[in-house]
Amino acid sequence: IPDAIKDTTNGLKVDWKSAVGYQSMNRKNLKNNKHQETVYMRVIATDDNYHNFQFIDDKQWFCRHLSHPKADSFFYGYTKRHSKIDQTFTNNLKD
Repeated sequence: IPDAIKDTTNGLKVDWKSAVGYQSMNRKNLKNNKHQETVYMRVIATDDNYHNFQFIDDKQWFCRHLSHPKADSFFYGYTKRHSKIDQTFTNNLKD
């Protein structure tokens, strides 16, 4: 898991939460409940081109395929193009 291991001035360090795929909330709870607070999820994000429903305009919305290595399902996430969160995704996916 290359992203979970960092070379620091004090030697190699392992981010165990990333290494084991820790989630603060499981996917079923996230899907079944509408949350008002921010919920952080560790996912594998790749660019995609699936646009449907309120996200049909691909000039306004950017699609990302979101999955977890230990899950057999996935979901799509959308960011408004050129927004702060879209730029964050774009910059992180470059790595």
